[in-house]
Amino acid sequence: MADPVTIAMVGAGVGAVGAIQSGRNSETLGNYNARIDEQNAVVARQQAAVDEMRQRRMGRKRTGAIRAAVGASGIQMAGSALDALADSIMEEELDAATIKYQGELKARGLQQSAAGSRFEGKAAKQRSYTSAASTVLLASSKYMGSG
Repeated sequence: MADPVTIAMVGAGVGAVGAIQSGRNSETLGNYNARIDEQNAVVARQQAAVDEMRQRRMGRKRTGAIRAAVGASGIQMAGSALDALADSIMEEELDAATIKYQGELKARGLQQSAAGSRFEGKAAKQRSYTSAASTVLLASSKYMGSG
């Protein structure tokens, strides 16, 4: 039959290995989550680019419709009509720029989340080493105190 000290030391070793493995698993999960966030950031930028392009195309159609309506009415493209058209074009451009900006903000948020996930995983791994060392030292001190 094994003596209690041996059993305690084996138990401490198993606890230490378990703590380290848990930390490694947390790091792996953090890296996995980070990769997902990074992929989502790419998708956010791509989606914003598509939405921006769609907005610009719709803006050109609206501008064309305004020009056609003004032309059909016999009004000269000058003065108030020209000012209204210029305002419309500026608003369309602002809408497109806003879409692009919002997509970039979303992508940057996802990149920050990825960095946070990686940091959390590394921190968990470091904590696991400390926990493992603590487990072994505590068992050793009990052994030293019992002898």
